[in-house]
Amino acid sequence: MAKAYGTRLANDLVREAIQIHGAVGFARRVAESGESVRLEEMYRDAKILEIFKGANELQQ
Repeated sequence: MAKAYGTRLANDLVREAIQIHGAVGFARRVAESGESVRLEEMYRDAKILEIFKGANELQQ
C-alpha cells in the first residue's frame, strides 16, 4: 500500500509541476539559457514506478 500511495503521489506532484511550467515542463533544454529541465525525466520515472510490478493495480 505504501508503494501504491508513493507512486500515486509522485505522479500527482510531477503532473502539477508540469502544469505550472507549461510547455517548458516537457522541454529537455531551454534554448535561450541552455538550462536543463528535468521535469519530463521525472514524469517518465514516476510513470514507470507506477506501472512496474503492478503495485497500483490493487483492488479497492
